[in-house]
Amino acid sequence: MQPAIVSLLLNLLLAPVTTASQQQSKTSAGVAALPQADGVYYRQSAAKWIQLTQARVADSKIRGMETYLQTDGLTGLNMNFVYPGAHAAIQIFEKRPTFFVRGIGTGAEALIVQLTCKKDSRAVSTTSLNAARENNAGFDKKDIYRVVVVLSLDGGFSATPEENLKPGEYLLTFGSENTGYDFGISSAKR
Repeated sequence: MQPAIVSLLLNLLLAPVTTASQQQSKTSAGVAALPQADGVYYRQSAAKWIQLTQARVADSKIRGMETYLQTDGLTGLNMNFVYPGAHAAIQIFEKRPTFFVRGIGTGAEALIVQLTCKKDSRAVSTTSLNAARENNAGFDKKDIYRVVVVLSLDGGFSATPEENLKPGEYLLTFGSENTGYDFGISSAKR
C-alpha cells in the first residue's frame, strides 16, 4: 500500500479522538505524518510531535512484604514510587491531550495516573489489593484516568483521556509504574 494512502487511512482512524486544536502535523502532500520511531509522543500542534521520555523512579518503598509473604498474598503489598522534580519536563496546556504510542506497551494496558505532587518530587502509590486486569499495577482508583485507544494500521495507537485532566502531574503508563511516561497539565502558559 502506498505511504500516502496509509497516512490518509491513519488520519481517518484517529479522527474520532481529535479536536481542532489537536490536528496532526502535515506533510508536504497535506497528509498527517505519524512518528515512525518507537516511543510515546504528544501532538503539540498541527506541525509538531513531542517525544516523552520514560519517567525515572528516584526512590521506591515497599510496605507489608513480611505479612504479604506470611499470608501467601492475602494481605496487601503497598508500594510507593517517587519521581524526581516538582514537574515533568513536558507541560501540556490542553485538558485532553492526544498521545501516539509505537512499540511500547499495548492499548489494552494504557491508562493515565495522576501523581501526588510534593515540594521537589512527584509520587504514586500502588497496592496489590487494587490489582485487576485493567489495572495490573494496583493504582488507587481515584488516581486513574481511562483512555480512548485507536489502533493505527501500522502497529501504533493513539491514546486520549476519556475526560478532561485537571491541572497537575500525570503518568501515561502501560501496566506498571515502571513503564510510565510523565507529563504535566498546566492551567496557563508560562
